[in-house]
Amino acid sequence: LNELYRTYRLYRWDGYSRYNSRICDGNGFSLSIKFRDGRSLYANGMNAFPVRYREFSEEMSALLDPIKEELFDKAEQKPEASE
Repeated sequence: LNELYRTYRLYRWDGYSRYNSRICDGNGFSLSIKFRDGRSLYANGMNAFPVRYREFSEEMSALLDPIKEELFDKAEQKPEASE
């Protein structure tokens, strides 16, 4: 993950928030990263994407696909905050 952060210069994406209203049907994204030191990064867009978003998205999928079932299982096992 650190390598992807550096390769795609995700620090430049912090605060990215764009919407392309000329496209009526399309895709969007939301990226939220919380760092160990308490800092965070947030970016989102609807029919608008940061530079090299597609490549980043493909690499993230390749990284997470092999463990996605495990991640979903862990998320389902977490107790609700209100419990």
